[in-house]
Order: sequence, then structure tokens, then C-alpha cells
Amino acid sequence: MNAGKVASFVELVKGDFRVNKTNAKGFAIMSMYRIGRAARFAPPYMKPFAIAYMAFYKLVTDIVLTVNIPLSCEIGPAARIFHGYGLVIHWKTKIGSNVVLRHGVTIGMNSTFGEHRAPIVGDYVEIGACAMILGAITIGDHAVIGANAVVVKDVPAHAVVVGNPARVVRVGKRLPALAAPGPVFR
Repeated sequence: MNAGKVASFVELVKGDFRVNKTNAKGFAIMSMYRIGRAARFAPPYMKPFAIAYMAFYKLVTDIVLTVNIPLSCEIGPAARIFHGYGLVIHWKTKIGSNVVLRHGVTIGMNSTFGEHRAPIVGDYVEIGACAMILGAITIGDHAVIGANAVVVKDVPAHAVVVGNPARVVRVGKRLPALAAPGPVFR
């Protein structure tokens, strides 16, 4: 790794710690994910250790921590995970910074056939427990996805969506919980 990647890795872990410092499981999940992402780009002499770590990551996250976060998905800095049980993320998903993920959340495809296209989740998005975000859709910045919502269409920025199928119930410029320009949780 070059110095730029190391600094960025350290900043990612610091951000994850800052938002998960009272949540050991969330911090453990995100730290393991960050190390696994870094291991993917290990120099040739470190590849055996990197491969061993990736196998360890898969075993611990899937079986012990009961989450499925592939190392190929992209998660921005300061991701906060509450509980984490049953959390499933598609391998091509892109998730922005300062996102809150709760237990039972599924972010993935809406079909087992065809091209693998996954959702894109913006910054400062809060996703409620057991919500599903399915298909090649975009969730706008500062959106709130309610618990048990099934989202199959794009969600505009600053929107609150609930229900099955999810529908927009509010769109506003400033939502109280996610209105801060910096990290949501300090």
C-alpha cells in the first residue's frame, strides 16, 4: 500500500470508530470490512496472508456475526451499524458516507436473472430495521427509509419513505436526525 492508501484506510477506520464507539459489534464489522478491503490490494509477498484473512473475514462475518457484507461492495466512511443481525448487502452495492444500517436490512437485486445491478445509497441515509432496497435504484442523500419498507424505485434526496411498496411520505430540505453537515453521530 502506498502512503495515500494507508492514510485513507486510517481515516476510514477512525470515522467508523467515531460513529460506532458505543457499539462494539458495529465497529468490529466495519473494521473487519476495512481490513478485508485493504487486503484485496496487498502486495504479492503479502497475498497468502491476505487470502487467509479474507477467508477468516467470510467465516466470522457470515457465521459468527450473521452479516453478509462482501468485500467488493463499496461503503463510505463513518458507516454506523446497529445490531447487524441479518444484514445483507449485494456485492455491487455502493453506499455513501455517514449511513445508518439497522438489523435485517437487505440491499440487493430484485431478480436472480440478468445483469447484476445493485442499488446506490447516498450520503447521510438512515435505513430502518428489516428494510429492503432492491434493484438498480438510487437512494438520495439525507433520505430516511422506514422500518420494513420495500424500496423498488428511486428515492429523492431528503425524502422519508415507508411501506410495502415504499412510498414517499415527506420531502424536506432538513430532516432533524440527518441535517448536520458533518458526521451525524459524534
